[in-house]
Parts: sequence; C-alpha cells; structure tokens
Amino acid sequence: MKTLSTSPALLDRVAIHISNHFSPKDLRLVQALMLLAVVAVVLQEVGARYAVMRAYLLRSINFSILAVIALAGAAITVLIALLLIECVAFFADLVAGRRRNRKIVAFPYFARVSRSAGFYRFLIIAFVCAAALGAVGNVVSTAYASYRFDQPIAESRATFYDARGCFEVRSIDTKGFTYCSKPDGGLSVRMTTNGSVPTNGRRAIEVMEDRGAGDRIFSGNVKGIVRSIRDFLSSNDGHLQGGSSYKEQLAGQMLGLRPRVERGLLNQLYVKFEKTLAGIRLGDLYADDDLLRMYADRVNLGSFRGYEIQGYRTGAVLYFNKEPEQLTLSESIGLAALIQNPTTRSPYAHEKEELTSYDRRKQSQQSRLQRALKSAEADGVLTADEAATALEGLYLSLRPVAEITNDLTIPRRGIVLKELAARVRDADRRNLIVESAADPTAQHALEQAVITARERVAPQLQPWERDLLKVDAIALNASGDYIAEVGEPRLRGDGTSVYKALLYERALDLGIIKSMDDDVIPGVTARVALSHSINEAAEQLIRRIGPAEFKTWLESNGFSVACACSEIALGAGVDGSPAEVALAFHQFGYEQPGYRVVSAGVISNIRDRTTNQFLFSRTANLIERPDVTIAIRSALEQTALTGTGKELRRLAEIFPIATKTGTSAFHRNGRWLGGGGSWTVAIDSRTGITIVVRMRLANRRPFRPEGGHSAVFAVREFISEWRERSIR
Repeated sequence: MKTLSTSPALLDRVAIHISNHFSPKDLRLVQALMLLAVVAVVLQEVGARYAVMRAYLLRSINFSILAVIALAGAAITVLIALLLIECVAFFADLVAGRRRNRKIVAFPYFARVSRSAGFYRFLIIAFVCAAALGAVGNVVSTAYASYRFDQPIAESRATFYDARGCFEVRSIDTKGFTYCSKPDGGLSVRMTTNGSVPTNGRRAIEVMEDRGAGDRIFSGNVKGIVRSIRDFLSSNDGHLQGGSSYKEQLAGQMLGLRPRVERGLLNQLYVKFEKTLAGIRLGDLYADDDLLRMYADRVNLGSFRGYEIQGYRTGAVLYFNKEPEQLTLSESIGLAALIQNPTTRSPYAHEKEELTSYDRRKQSQQSRLQRALKSAEADGVLTADEAATALEGLYLSLRPVAEITNDLTIPRRGIVLKELAARVRDADRRNLIVESAADPTAQHALEQAVITARERVAPQLQPWERDLLKVDAIALNASGDYIAEVGEPRLRGDGTSVYKALLYERALDLGIIKSMDDDVIPGVTARVALSHSINEAAEQLIRRIGPAEFKTWLESNGFSVACACSEIALGAGVDGSPAEVALAFHQFGYEQPGYRVVSAGVISNIRDRTTNQFLFSRTANLIERPDVTIAIRSALEQTALTGTGKELRRLAEIFPIATKTGTSAFHRNGRWLGGGGSWTVAIDSRTGITIVVRMRLANRRPFRPEGGHSAVFAVREFISEWRERSIR
C-alpha cells in the first residue's frame, strides 16, 4: 500500500479538488483578511500609546473579533450538538433493530447547505452583525464608563496623592509616616512608593494576585474567576474568593465599589458590573506601570492597635525595616500574600488569640503559599529554584511586633488629634505637617518615676489608701511644650501652697516688697517665707496686696478662684490642674524668664505641606518683668536646698532646681479637710524642663503626706533620669 507522500497521482487529485472549489474571489478574500490583520496589528502597536484610541478603536476591534469568534464558537457548538443528536438517534434505531438500512441524513444535509450561496451570505451577515455589535457595545460601554467614572477617578487619585485630610507627625523617633483618618475613627498609615514598583514587588503581585494581567485586553481575570468558583464549590465555609484583577481591585478602592457588602444578588451584580467597567476605564486612562504603583500604594497590609498599614512601601518599612527596592523576592511575596486578607493572613498572632488557633492559621497560610508558588512555577512566572528559595525564606526576617507598634504609634495620639482639630478647623481638606514635642523617652522616664514614687509613698498610707492612690504628672520642655504626662494632669483640683509663688510675684510687681530679702513678718524675709512655705507670712502679704487684686491676678493666669478672701493666699479655693500650674511656673524658667507660652500643648506648630503656610505656631508673650521672675526663681532654688523640697538637695547642689511643694490636706476641728492632694513643682536649670506632680486619693479624701514627702519623689527620679539622658 502506497502512502500519501509516494502517490503523486493522489496529490494531483487533491490539488484539482481544491482548485475546483476555490475561485479567484476566494483568494482576494484571503488577501483582504491578511491585510486587515496587518492593519489591526499596526493599530494595536501605534494606538496603544493613546488613551482614546485604546478605549474606542482598539478595544472595538478586539471586541469585534471576540464577538465573531464567539459566534463561530456558538455555531460550531450547535453543529456538533445536532450531529451528536443524529448519531444517537441512528445508533438507537440500529440497536433496536428498526430500519436496518437507515442512513445518516445530517452529513449530506450540511454538505448541501455549506455549498449553497445563501449560507455564505448568511454567515457574512451574521459575522458582520456580531462584529458591529461588539464594536457598538464597546463604544457605548466606554462612553458610559467615561461619563460615570472619569471625574471620580481623577478626584480620588488627586485626594490620595495630595494626602488631603492627612498629616505627618514629626517628633523624636518618628519614621515620617503620613496618617489619614478613617471613617471608623482609626488611622491609616502610608508612605507612597518612590517611582515605579520594584521588579520583585511586581513579580510578587503577579504571583499572588493577578497572573498575566499585562497580556489581557479586559480588566477581569478570567482564570481568577474560574478559580474562585472552584474554591467556593470545594470550600466548607462558603467563602467566596474574588476573581477581580488588580485593576478592578484598584477601581473598587478608589470609588468605594464593594459588591460583597451589597444586599441582594441584583445589587451585587450591578456593583460588580460597575467595578468591571471602572477597571477597564482605569486601563484606558493610565499606563500599566502607573496603575500598578497606584495599586501598590493603596493595598491594606494589616493593622496594629488602630493603625492600618496602607501601601507596599509602608509594609516594607514596617515589616522588614527596608525600602521596597531592598526586599528580596521572598519578602516581597510575603507582603503580597497579605493583600487578599491581611487579618487572616497575618504572620503575627492577634491580641488574645490562642496559640492553637494561631498555629492553624499559620499552617493554612503556609499551604496556600505553597500552592501559589507551585502554580506560578507551572505557569513559568517563577523558576523552580526561585519558588523553592521564596518558600524557604518566607517571613524569616520579620521585625518583632513591639518594634512595629513603636514605629506606628503617635506619642500621645489622643491629645495630638484633639489639638490638631482645635488648631486647624479644615484639617480634613489639607495635607499637614505637625511638629509634636511628645517624647516617648520622656514618657517612659516619667512613668518609671511615678512607679518609683508610689513605692516610696506606700509605707506612709493606710492599706485602703494605697488602692485609691492617684498620681498625675506632666512635664514641659524649655520651649513650653508638653513632652510627657501620666494620669490626669488636666483634671482640676483644690489648691495648695504652690500658688504662694504667684503671691510673692504679685507683691514684687506691685512694689509692696522691694526684694525677696525684705521682711514680710518681723525677722522673716520673703525668701525664707517662700522657701519654707510659712503661712503667716502669706496671710500678711495678701492683706497688703488685697484679696480682690490677687484673685484677679490668679484668674488672669487661667485659674478659677472661689472667693476674694485671705485663704486664697494659701491656695485654698484656687482651682487648677497640674498642666495649668506647669504653664504658670514656666515663666520662672531659665531660658525665657517672664514669658508665658500661648496655647500650650503637645503640638508646637502646624504647616500646610501644599502651600508651606504656617497655620499654627507656638508663641510666648512677656507677662512679667524678668527681674521679678528671676527673683522668685532664686527663692524657689532655696526651697530645694533648705526648704520644703530638700529631697531634691543632692541634685540641686549640682545644678540649681527651682521648686515649690504644697499640700491641700489640713486638720480642723478634729477632721482632716482638703481633697486636692500634695503637689510638687520643679524647674531644672540643667535640662530646662518644668515638671508638676500631684498625688491624691481617687475618692477626694484628704491626702495627708506633704508634697515634700510624696510628690517630690517622682520629681527627683524624673529630673535625675532626664539629666543623664541629656548628658548621653
């Protein structure tokens, strides 16, 4: 038997058969189709550079081709179905013994139809209509998407990259993150990507999120959709994994399109349709590199204590302490793996999460990553060595949770946000730079000082008093900014002898005493009376000043005064908080004597990043003659050496410390009265800090230990630690 290759006569017959069935018209049709294909390729190459041509011309051509292919596929499917039906019927009759000579009539019928001129006209008309329908459908949908999404997309992009409603906090040890308020009251933390997404980041997103995105003419990930349906059918919990591409995910983030949160299937389908159109429109408006960068800047990579990590660069800095360009492929894949569900996929144990639950979650994530890497290897995205190396190195270089939390946390966040809202009313429409004086080191030092003071005071208290003991402390730097606080230092309470310093200041200012070396009572100078807190001298002095005059002076310093009576010379009836007392005593400081800070707080200044305009800046006004405040300060320095603040003597002998103590508790008619607690105020010449500590009982019962035997312990510990820090 001869084969086809050795039978020239057979080849001749085949050639003759082909020539009999094809005419020159058919050849011209083939030539036209080839020319059309060349034109389409050229248009694709040239038109891809322009958004309008991409959106309307190129995609219309692509949609037309797809429509024709879909129609051809449908026709072939119908043909095959009919042939199968004919074959089944034929063999059924044959098996049943009926019509043994039955012939299959479908093949001759289709052969006759395929040779008829009407059939070709019908196919041409059908294909032309399908192509026109594809083109028209694309034009209409693109026009709708342009009308519906162009402006919101532009506004969302501008809002994000202009960081409107966001602020950067600059203080000691901050990383330069931008914080943006969230509707739930939390803060998102972001650092936008410098330039394009690095190669490892791009590959990681392709491996974990959207493989082959650059080769598709749609925004949707068809393979992802099939995978999500498969996972849904095979899962036990009914969890549906999305099939959206990164472009659709970006569109959903920018426009708030979230099909899963909608109620009702129709609403979900409608939002999904809009999300798909928006994803397609994003591809029209921006290049793939820009879209990938926009996506990488917006992804959520987890949250810690109310701070949401937003963006690929933010995640790189926080999780690995590296810039994105420095990440290995394994580290990049570890970040990209968090995008889909950062809570479930988190490599860290959640707060109060049981160890067994964490282990199960960790194993599940490991299995998922193994499958993803194997799939990427099978698709040629990763080599076998890259996949193996990536799997071995996953999460090996993660930072401890404590370090991440420390970098994220805004020192004294609640106070910063409250002050920011008060200083800048339209902060939600601005991109701000906030200079904060809050110092984590100072905060830690003050907290430790309070703990030590509690231990020192405890032996002086009854057991029930120890449980009710409250300590309120606040520290200011030399510029008058609050740098640390413990307890409730902004809570007002009954006055103590600390206000005597203001009494002597007023007496000097009015000329009632010429200097602190003048006698206030026979044989007792003003310096000795103030440093030893002698009540008789204070009562004598207020009679010469006038209670009404001193009341007005106290109120001008921000305190509430109950009456114009002589008792206010001892602090009775004067209502103020440790924060207010610290601000009043700051005028006795060593750097700007006589000046008082205006609008004291944690924030020292606020600047608009866009206009570079200062919207708030801390200032200080001269409220007293410097010679008066220096004279008061010299007497307060004596308090730390020989007066009621002798616990500070060791430190004061090295560098002067101006201090004043006071206690509101007093014994009258067999009862202890006064629930304002015991106070100590101190100004350190070495570091320039002003610190106020108040010890009290929570039920406002009289706190009997004097300030010089209670609150002064916290002051001593803090100043000692702060001096050592300044030396280091």
